Amino acid sequence: KRAFGFKKKETTPDVAWDALGSVADASGKVQGYSDRMRITHGALARNVERDNLELVNKVLGALTMEGWAPLSNKDGIDVYKRSGGDVALGSYPPGVGAKASDSSKFLCLWAKAEIDAPIDKVYNLFLSNDYVLQYNPMCQECRDVGWLDPATKITWATSKRVGPIFSRDFVTRCHYRKLRDGSLVLATMSEQLPCLEFQAQGLSATPYCRMEVTLAGYVLRSIDGGTKTEFNMLSLSNPGGVFDSQLGAAVANMVAATGPINFITLLRKMSRQDTLTPDPVRSYPIASRAMVS
Repeated sequence: KRAFGFKKKETTPDVAWDALGSVADASGKVQGYSDRMRITHGALARNVERDNLELVNKVLGALTMEGWAPLSNKDGIDVYKRSGGDVALGSYPPGVGAKASDSSKFLCLWAKAEIDAPIDKVYNLFLSNDYVLQYNPMCQECRDVGWLDPATKITWATSKRVGPIFSRDFVTRCHYRKLRDGSLVLATMSEQLPCLEFQAQGLSATPYCRMEVTLAGYVLRSIDGGTKTEFNMLSLSNPGGVFDSQLGAAVANMVAATGPINFITLLRKMSRQDTLTPDPVRSYPIASRAMVS
């Protein structure tokens, strides 16, 4: 087996591991924004840029921490672990961010790999919901709830039911940002919106169990003269339900090693394709506004 390639990250003028000098990616590449779907009231809308910067810095800060331990590796994909209790989660105002829970029960995962494609080609996979079901086969559906600004959206998504494990639903802030060195970040965390309309229209035949994405994100860097992409993936979540216990968390942690490997393997496959076919479109009632209830 290939040895793990862990190296301590260093912040230099050429390689950014903080949000200093970064800008929200409101270039128009991020797809789906409209004023009609803008969320303009409530805690989420009060300090969007401040909360986004806090989120991005927490993702980058977690990736620069020392003490990551090797968990698994396959085909040049390295996965590391640490206790979720080690990770700083941010100080958001009431009504913003994931529901408070004991993160120490769960593993925080960092996966790192090279993808043999330019950064824009990989980044394009995340700019809409068109390809989610292909690179994340556990996802059952993904819909936009509303937008906080042209670079920040709220999505509602669900996982497939697996045997007796009910489908999870999760409501996530997704913020797109460009770092000062040209690297691209998609930083995510749960938000506390019920999204009852979406649940009522969802595919699950059984009640949803709410999952909390405590802190997550992707960091993409252009390497090898722009021909390849270094892909970093951070994930800390609480699946909820039976998993929100010491025994359930232990089971969730046991299967954690394979998820990032499968995810990045599919990203590599899609990034090699010259043309992509969007996921099948399911018809939903058309929202006349952002649906935040």
